[in-house]
Amino acid sequence: MGDRVTTAGQMIRLMLESDAYLAQVFYRLGAWAKHRRIPGIWRLASWAASTVAQVHVGPDVVVGPGWYLAHGQVSLQGPVTLGAGVVMFPWSSVVASAGSPVTIGVDVRVGTGAVIQGPCRVGDHARIGANAVVTGDVANGAKVAGIPARAIGAVATR
Repeated sequence: MGDRVTTAGQMIRLMLESDAYLAQVFYRLGAWAKHRRIPGIWRLASWAASTVAQVHVGPDVVVGPGWYLAHGQVSLQGPVTLGAGVVMFPWSSVVASAGSPVTIGVDVRVGTGAVIQGPCRVGDHARIGANAVVTGDVANGAKVAGIPARAIGAVATR
C-alpha cells in the first residue's frame, strides 16, 4: 500500500512541476477515453495538453510506452507511430499524412527543433540532431544531422 501512495505522490509532484509530464497525463487520459469510445473526453484532453505545454498529438498517432518529453512544445500530426522509450526535446515535430506515414523505432532521441516528415522510418536507437530535417529513412543506430538530415555517425553500443 505504501508503494502505491508514494508512486501517486510522485506522479502528482511531477504534474505540478513539469508541464510536459502533465501534458502526457492528459494525452494518456484522452487515449484511454478514445479507446473506450467515451465521447468528448479525447478532445478535452487534447485541448488541455495543448494549453498546458503546447503538446499537440493528433488522433492518428500511436505512442508506445515510456514516451518522454524533456519539455513541451512538441507536435505529432498524421499517421505517426512511436516505439517504446522515445525521447523528444522541445520544438520538435513529426508530420505525416495518409499517404506518407512516419514510424519511429524504440529508444530514439529527437533533438530540439528537429522535424521529421513522412514518409519515413526512423530505426531503433537512432539519434536525430537538433534542428535536423528528416525526409527519408534513418537506419538503426544512426546519428543524423543537418538540413536535409544526413548520417554523421553511429550510436555507440552499450
